[in-house]
Amino acid sequence: MLGALLDGDNSEFIHDTMSWLTPSAFESTAHQKVFQAVADLYLDGVPIGLESVRARMSSNDTITAVGGYPGLTDLTHAVLTEPSSAPRTYLAALADAFQARSAANELRSLAERLGNDVSFDEARTRTEELFANGSHMSAALPDLEEQIAQFRLNLQTEIDRGPGLHGIPTGYVDLDGNGDPNGRRPIIGGLRPPWLVYIAARPSVGKSVVLIDWIRAACKAGYGVYFASTEMTANEVLQRLLVAECATVRLDTLTKTPDQLTPLHLEQLENAEMQVMAWNLVIDDMASTMPAIERGAAGARAKFRSIGSDLHVIFQDYIQMLGDPPALPPSNSEYARVSANSTRAKLLAKRMNVPFVAAVQVSREATDREPRLDDLKSSGQLEQDADAVLALERKYATNPAGAAEHGYLPEDMRVFVLKYRHGAAGQSFPRNMLGERACTVEAGNFPNRSLLQNDHPRPPPAPTAATHGSSERNDTPRPETPPDPPSNWS
Repeated sequence: MLGALLDGDNSEFIHDTMSWLTPSAFESTAHQKVFQAVADLYLDGVPIGLESVRARMSSNDTITAVGGYPGLTDLTHAVLTEPSSAPRTYLAALADAFQARSAANELRSLAERLGNDVSFDEARTRTEELFANGSHMSAALPDLEEQIAQFRLNLQTEIDRGPGLHGIPTGYVDLDGNGDPNGRRPIIGGLRPPWLVYIAARPSVGKSVVLIDWIRAACKAGYGVYFASTEMTANEVLQRLLVAECATVRLDTLTKTPDQLTPLHLEQLENAEMQVMAWNLVIDDMASTMPAIERGAAGARAKFRSIGSDLHVIFQDYIQMLGDPPALPPSNSEYARVSANSTRAKLLAKRMNVPFVAAVQVSREATDREPRLDDLKSSGQLEQDADAVLALERKYATNPAGAAEHGYLPEDMRVFVLKYRHGAAGQSFPRNMLGERACTVEAGNFPNRSLLQNDHPRPPPAPTAATHGSSERNDTPRPETPPDPPSNWS
């Protein structure tokens, strides 16, 4: 609420706050001093804002009580993690609490004086006056008529868009719907607020690569992205983004043998750098707790709004790496820690009205069955909180030699929709994992997938008798030469 006052944009909100509250409404001494500075400016007719409050508190020698200028900016950032209706709701709650304390003090005073200098009739009249007005909260509660009007507006918007992408793109045709040559309806139609989405897999299967895919798709579409990279450093994230964007440099070449990069590679990396620098993207590799992510997301929102954009989606890698929430003792179990962080992630998505996408480890060892929801590691709360859970499966991710024996390639990936709160679950679709290109691609794009992954084309199958004019029937179609990949993947 104080953060909304410091913004100074809503004159009606400022007027109501000055009418309903006094500094004693706040329990914190620091907050009392901030409110007093705002009230003084209001009475003097000075425009209220962060800078004017800072100047007034500095002149009064009270700014140190709130932690200096950074303490004031923290108050403004707190507003950015809340829905637009939150400041007025908090104001109503604080005003009601202040009103209740004032009424309690008045009633105690009346009780002590009743029969002495206050008559029964006087006490009854003053008591009725205390409760004559309704609570501020009753007026601040959402109006059903307004909610229905908003629902109708949202519904018409969805109808006008038609089938296909209705949210933030992931870049996956099966999920988004855009660009599907068969005109199939998408599984989810893009990421929408305030969803909590988990990408689940065992280590080395491709969770981080899928996150990179989705981050790139959102950034290219012009959305504001905050990535809390708890596992990788910002440099490691950038390496993968750049490799995926230029797609002519192998990740191991960039990270292990950069001296082997050719002038063409360096030129294309520079072009990729220019593209990435134009994105509305914040990579925060210091956020290791949910409170840190909340602060980082608020800062990202402020940064994007300052350039005319906004924060649209939060990514995190990965949920089990987050530390203990402040209210949880460090000695508590992993189950409690992961559960608390999952619930807090869901609430943050709801408050900020953005999708929150996080990677999740699964705990199964077996690879002879499809993934299930109960494979999610550490907490059943993950399943309960999530709006969607997508599980990745690569049967031979760590056993390339065994893949050929069973007719697979190590790059073969399948994405399973294990949960979808807003529609049917149970669907799955294939992708091709190109680890050295730090991306995945549509399964049908490259029939000879190993050409891109290993740079060694596989020889075509040996000709059959049918290809040499034999009269014996052979229903096996003659293999075609795979098309060359597009130049941007070569």
